[in-house]
Amino acid sequence: MDVDARAQRIGQASRLTFVIAVLLTVPSLICSSTIPGRKYVYDIIAATGMTPVNAPGVLTGMGDNPSINASGVVAFVGQFATGEGLVVGDASTPLTLINPGFVSLNRRFGRAAQVNDVGQVVASDFVTGAPSLYFGRLWDSTKLNFFNVLAFGGPTRAFDAVFNQASVNNNGDAAFGALLGAQTLLVSVSQGVTNQIPMPANSLPRPMIADSKIIVIRFGNLSNSPILLFDTSLKQPLAAIAGSSF
Repeated sequence: MDVDARAQRIGQASRLTFVIAVLLTVPSLICSSTIPGRKYVYDIIAATGMTPVNAPGVLTGMGDNPSINASGVVAFVGQFATGEGLVVGDASTPLTLINPGFVSLNRRFGRAAQVNDVGQVVASDFVTGAPSLYFGRLWDSTKLNFFNVLAFGGPTRAFDAVFNQASVNNNGDAAFGALLGAQTLLVSVSQGVTNQIPMPANSLPRPMIADSKIIVIRFGNLSNSPILLFDTSLKQPLAAIAGSSF
């Protein structure tokens, strides 16, 4: 499988209809539910046909890995007729496309974006071509088209590809997967320092990083692959918290 196919396997396909529902138990509120005795309210954050602020047109679809922070701000990959971009919003403010300058037909943001509690959004994008170029970026959702590059994939770069489904904590530390030749890597970026560790063949890394800088990841892609903890040095696992030996 070539580099483009491996990377796009991480960032394939999005749904054409999309609703983010925040479920709240409200004992005094009477409303219909398919579950007897369950009462809830919900807010529609985004749907196809909506037009975010700064957008080139209406949403035609959305990535299926959205994220929400502690303040209820949601981030997701928005799809438009002219390309893809990163959209943020909540139930009380309008949806906003934070990077309209990056929407084009030859750039893809895949399926996932994660927002932290200070409004930073981590996401990867790739520009199709011969060769394709891959970027892992940390965006500031309070500014327009503003980002820091976490990783760059392409000829003469540190990686051949940067995978989708990265994670960022509230301090701006990030963890994500990357490809170098045939080797899949787990990568961390903390205070400008990048570390990496090889992963088993055919891994599909989906790490999560806590404010303590501890990273959790299933290390491999088999049914019995262990779930491990690392710090951002990635020198060795701190602990195995699940696996076939448990």
